[in-house]
Parts: sequence; C-alpha cells; structure tokens
Amino acid sequence: MALIQQVGYNIKRGQEEAYQKWTEDNDELIRKGVPDGVEYLGTYLVAFSSEKGTGEYRTLWRLQSYASFDILEEATRDPDSEWGRVQREVTKFVDAPIGGEFSSAILRPLIGAVLWDID
Repeated sequence: MALIQQVGYNIKRGQEEAYQKWTEDNDELIRKGVPDGVEYLGTYLVAFSSEKGTGEYRTLWRLQSYASFDILEEATRDPDSEWGRVQREVTKFVDAPIGGEFSSAILRPLIGAVLWDID
C-alpha cells in the first residue's frame, strides 16, 4: 500500500526566488537521496486552491508504508548524511511562525481501504 503525503507551507517573504533556485539546484539530489521506501514527487507552487491557510507551496512524497515515516525521521536526524543536510538547509526558507499557514495530509488508496457504510 503506497501513501501520498502532501505538505503545505509558505516561504519567507523576499526568499521566493532563492527558494525556487535552491529547489531547482537540489531537485535531482533530493530524488536520488531519499531513503528506501520513499519517493520525492516534487515541489509545487499552488496555482489555485479553495483551501485557506494551507500555504502557497506543496511538497509531495510517496511512502511505501507508515513505517516509511520512521525511516525518513532517522535519515533526517543523521547529521553526516547528505539527506539530513538538505532537509536542514530547506527549512531555512520555510516561514513557520507559531500559528502560521501550514498543512499536512496523508492520502491512502481507496482500493483496499477498510470502509463501512454510515447510516
């Protein structure tokens, strides 16, 4: 079962072009450097959304299972890994004040999901 994680956020004002360049410069490294069980699907600028307060940017990940979250956490924690370096570097662009715009969603396939009718 694959999961899709969508993370929404804003970038600090005045850092938009620098973030775009950083993303372009590091895109291939991120794609190749993700831990096993995780696939980077890309970073997107929101062109249209009816959702408020969810951020202007989205990063999408495909995770093999819920266990992939633990694998990501361990890889990010490693101060000597290229993956950990890139993750710490990108957070310098993120505008994350307490109560700031942010969103996160974990999507799982409908096919195979445990469901029941609600009356």
